Amino acid sequence: MDFIKKNWFVFVAIIAVIIIVRSCEPKPIVKEKTVTVTKIVTDTIRETIIKEVPKTVYVERIKTVDGQDRIIYVDKPTDTSIDAKQYDTELKSNDASAKIRITALGEVLDVQGTITYPYKETTTTVTKIIPMSGLFVYGETSFLPMLQRAEIGVDYQIRNTVILGVSVSKDFITNTNYASAKIGIRIF
Repeated sequence: MDFIKKNWFVFVAIIAVIIIVRSCEPKPIVKEKTVTVTKIVTDTIRETIIKEVPKTVYVERIKTVDGQDRIIYVDKPTDTSIDAKQYDTELKSNDASAKIRITALGEVLDVQGTITYPYKETTTTVTKIIPMSGLFVYGETSFLPMLQRAEIGVDYQIRNTVILGVSVSKDFITNTNYASAKIGIRIF
């Protein structure tokens, strides 16, 4: 108990240093990167829904325009028109659906195929960057007005917050050797 009473200042100083170091510790840098990739997906048709009662339409003729065949519809039957059946159909795959209209001269026996559509896939990467610790070796000397002393030392920087260091130096005028220790705390 005497030891604690005599050295209370040392304990308070250690606690104060720990609190100051924790408050000066820089916040980690968080970088977020989002990448969106569009993929073309081809899906197999798994279900075909055809209305049971087809609608009767009248086709006048098939006309070729710009290399494509076009069907010309008329409202009423004429001497040159053909009676056709029109089916409203919905095709369903795993992740998509398509509504189509089928015009046929006879009965539709089968509808098959694939559905192709773009699918966007978004990936978000979060990177947390924490300052690294590092060990530094240094040399120091005086040169003005003359070579008076030389020093060599080691500093250890802890997560850009605290610097701990030790060094050995020699004073050439008094021919004396010194050993030093240091602690530095980040303030900005």
